[in-house]
Amino acid sequence: MTLKYEVLVARNAGLIDKQTVLKNATVAVAGCGGAGGGAAVSLARMGVGALRLADPGDFEETNLNRQWGSSSDSIGMNKARVIEKLVRDVNPLCATEVYAQGIDADSVQQFCAGADVAIEAIDYWSAVPTVMLHRECRGRGVPVLTAVPVGWRSNLLLFEPDSMPFEEYIGRDRRAPLESFGEGPYPLHAYCPEPPDYVAPALVAQVAAGECDIPVVAPAVDATAAMLAAFTYFRLSGVRELKPAPYFYSSSDMMTMEPRRLP
Repeated sequence: MTLKYEVLVARNAGLIDKQTVLKNATVAVAGCGGAGGGAAVSLARMGVGALRLADPGDFEETNLNRQWGSSSDSIGMNKARVIEKLVRDVNPLCATEVYAQGIDADSVQQFCAGADVAIEAIDYWSAVPTVMLHRECRGRGVPVLTAVPVGWRSNLLLFEPDSMPFEEYIGRDRRAPLESFGEGPYPLHAYCPEPPDYVAPALVAQVAAGECDIPVVAPAVDATAAMLAAFTYFRLSGVRELKPAPYFYSSSDMMTMEPRRLP
């Protein structure tokens, strides 16, 4: 089958008015597990022109509850390579580059160079590659979107090259040596300013102390991926004004949202 671009994006009519902007865009996705992998596939369906996919990790059984690309067949396979196959399956017109080593000193410059937007979906515990990505993008004038699913909702942040730096957002000096960030999670409030009140305080304390991972379910991960893809288009096209950090965007919490009755 020969896929025609105009057929692929036909149902975007009236919703994506600047399709050419998306078609000509290169989006660099760092982290291809749940949110990043899902965002990449959604962007491919929306008609993005090129994707760079970086992740050093392999899928594990614990990923099956939430991460795009994880299946009984993909356990042990590199996440970026699996997501690339999904992207190619839905949109073979999208140019792809895979960085299976992830973000490191050898890959970060090429990964960021010429990108129009970067999505930072690196593992919450991997501080050094995250800061490395933000610094490289900031130096090249590339905006960075990041979003984290928490419980039954998602929080999204935008970092512009001239806005509050990521390091300052998490309470660190923007000039701090890269190696000083070490390993471990960032302050919980940075990604979750309003912890869900239905999560036991003891569990929140454990997450804040770096003793366990953030509790999250598949629907929240899917919502996070959707937000990242949508806001990537918003940032590329300028169809709506976006406020960078310290402002953040939060999706409706699926656990606490109330029903609304039509008149």
